[in-house]
Amino acid sequence: MAAASDLFADPIWDMMLDLYVASQRGQLTTVTNACVAADVPQTTGLRYIEKLTSRGLAVRYSHLKDKRMLGLELTPEGKASMEDMLREMARVLGEAGYRREIKPPLLQTG
Repeated sequence: MAAASDLFADPIWDMMLDLYVASQRGQLTTVTNACVAADVPQTTGLRYIEKLTSRGLAVRYSHLKDKRMLGLELTPEGKASMEDMLREMARVLGEAGYRREIKPPLLQTG
């Protein structure tokens, strides 16, 4: 079976998904980690991060202990956008006949 790694190979999607998962786990991430998650060179990743921040979907901040590190996290708008996208994906899969419980664990409450 062929690998499906190219099906969702969009660096911004990869970054946003990584940031969303980190936020749901209560973890912090860095600009460097976001570039690694997107599998792009740092210079390319910084251009994508600039798009995310300029659109209000993510925010960069200085690390409290190590000023050389830049933290990165989704804004409330970025989180809401990811949750909307995940719900829409679940809806589309349901319409396509996917019959398992499709409520993503990250979206479940209490």
